[in-house]
Amino acid sequence: MRVSADDHHWPGCHRAHCTLHSAGDPAAVARRHRWKVGTRLEGDEGYGVTRITITAIGERSILARGSQIRDGFLRCYPEGSWVLSSRCWRR
Repeated sequence: MRVSADDHHWPGCHRAHCTLHSAGDPAAVARRHRWKVGTRLEGDEGYGVTRITITAIGERSILARGSQIRDGFLRCYPEGSWVLSSRCWRR
């Protein structure tokens, strides 16, 4: 599913629950949305859907591992720090 250049929100993504440009650090955003370790999220910056699984929530950051299908190839991302404000994430 593609997102237009003018609106990086998912179709049907409620802006009140969207993480795009969220205030606060990633851990605060995760807590505000009641996401816990093991929560799976999807988001799209316009390059294909990225899926992550939260593996740790710290005081200010989160760790997650993820994957994305881009140009027909599966890309897997090892566990690392993620920023939640760059796209609209949903469960």
